[in-house]
Order: sequence, then structure tokens, then C-alpha cells
Amino acid sequence: MNRRNFIAVKAVIFDMDGTLFDTEALGCNMWRRAAADLSSPIDERYIERIIGVNAATSRAIAFEMFGEQAKYDEVSSLASEYFKREIEEKGIPEKKGMRELLNYLKEQEIPMAIATSTRELSAKRNLTKAGIYEYFSAEAFGDQVQRGKPAPDIFLLAAQRLGVPVEKCAVFEDSLNGLKAAKSAGAIVFAVPDLKPIEGEFKENTDFVLSSLDEAIGLLRKE
Repeated sequence: MNRRNFIAVKAVIFDMDGTLFDTEALGCNMWRRAAADLSSPIDERYIERIIGVNAATSRAIAFEMFGEQAKYDEVSSLASEYFKREIEEKGIPEKKGMRELLNYLKEQEIPMAIATSTRELSAKRNLTKAGIYEYFSAEAFGDQVQRGKPAPDIFLLAAQRLGVPVEKCAVFEDSLNGLKAAKSAGAIVFAVPDLKPIEGEFKENTDFVLSSLDEAIGLLRKE
């Protein structure tokens, strides 16, 4: 990207896990641990498919792949408990440049929204614990849309709540499901790699690739 140019936007929408917080790998590990503890057939194929999706989609995939043998509700509940304990004990790991970018956007008076597949209660708890909840003037959570990522619904809802056309919004995402959702919504899509490199299908659903969030500082201006 040419740093002599800038991108004019009316608002910015952030995914949470894997984008703002370095929690995607942690969440996957908790799923592995819970599945092993409960002798569930949930495996790496399943875990890779649910990255970035909401609980309803995750549940549907589990039943598609394993039926009742997945013990989805029990595994999901135990994984959530393990995740919560880990966060309480060690705090929330942040992605590089998160606070710098949030502060920059605040200084530029660019409205921000959160659009995460995580349930409202859990997401608000983590955003508050990290001390960044106040940055967001709108929010959309995984349990507030019928169709989770890769459907565009959650980004369309976030833009609606911001009162801004989605095509005037920059979206920051890390997962393939999230990138597909943002692209399908019609937003300006920024990819910040987490568990997977931004290449192939990832890159096809991305307008700009950054190595870290702070690379966007100075690139975005308020329209």
C-alpha cells in the first residue's frame, strides 16, 4: 500500500478474537482440551471450520460432522469455562498495535464498532476487562444475527447501528469466514493475519493486507 495516499472512511468495524485480542489460538486450544476431556470426536477438521463463526453455526457444523456423538453443548460449555478461567488468571492477550490504532481513530473522530461472532455477554465482559469497551459507539454480537460469518449479516448490522453505509466502513478481520463476510457486505476489507497467512482464498476476500494493526495508523482518514 502506498503510504503517501490515505483511505477516507466514515467508520471502522473490528472483529474481536484474533483481530483485537490474541485469543483465537487460545480458544481453539480450549476446544481441544474440552473435547478430549469429554471423549468427543471433535477434531482439527472441525476446529478449523469454526474459526470466526458464531455459536449457532458452530453447533450446526458439529451435528453435520458428528451428530449427537459431538456432545456439542457439553463441549462448548466446558471450553467456555476453560477459556474464562484462563482469561481471569492471565488477562486478555492483545494483538500488536491494538491500543495505538484505537487511540488514533479516536483522535481522528472516526466512529468504531465491534462485530464479533462471540456471544454478547462474553464479548462485553472481555472488552470491559481489556479496558476498551468505551471506544465503540456500536456493537453487533454473534447471538444477535441469524446467519453468522461468512454471511455478511453481522457487518451489515454493525454499519446500521453506526448509521453509516457499509461501503463507507473499513472492516478489520483475521479469519477466512470473517473476511468473506466483510467482502460480501461490501465493506473496505483489511486483513491482519492470525492463525493463517493471508494468501490464496484469504487474499481474494481482502482489499488491504497489514502485518499488524498499527500499520493502519496514518492510512485512514475521516470522510
